[in-house]
Amino acid sequence: MDNQVETLVKRKPRFWRAYENKILIVLNITLVFVFLILLLYKVSTVPNVFVDEANYANEVVSFARFGTDIHGLHLPIYLSSVWGQGQSILYAIVDAPLVRWFGFSMVTLRFHFY
Repeated sequence: MDNQVETLVKRKPRFWRAYENKILIVLNITLVFVFLILLLYKVSTVPNVFVDEANYANEVVSFARFGTDIHGLHLPIYLSSVWGQGQSILYAIVDAPLVRWFGFSMVTLRFHFY
């Protein structure tokens, strides 16, 4: 009796058994494309630029053009803003080549987050 129950539970439809790998691959690729479309939809306008993001944009442009932060320091540990808060430099270092190669826009500024 237990053997019959196990075979009924483990049994899959014939169509699913024959094309299981192909169906899963197509489903995964479709989900990735839908995710990318929804993620990149209006990436440059939603949401608008916040204060800390505007400060980072200035720092990134400064690193891309001059190799220093907005205060003229070469490779500082933290980025000091007008408000005196310390922000990590990793964001600006990672994003500076993108701004240098593709020009400054909100898409290139936010691209590495995606």
